[in-house]
Amino acid sequence: MKFKVLLVIIFCSFANLANAEEVFFTNDRCSGLKSTIENLILLTDGQWGKLLTNPNDNGAASELSWTMNLAENYSSLYSVFCAKN
Repeated sequence: MKFKVLLVIIFCSFANLANAEEVFFTNDRCSGLKSTIENLILLTDGQWGKLLTNPNDNGAASELSWTMNLAENYSSLYSVFCAKN
């Protein structure tokens, strides 16, 4: 039984090493990520407008903050994995 478990672990390790060269962030995925970032930035323009008309609207402020944080996180992913492409 221990021998079979050991064989399975070794097989999984070799299978993992065989797929190590596969690139997850291809040019298509990177361009999709870039367009998503652009759309999120464009979306914040409308949210700023809602917040400027009613500065006390906590919902609009939360929505704007969430969108800006998401754009920042996606930008970090893009700069790490896609900037070299």
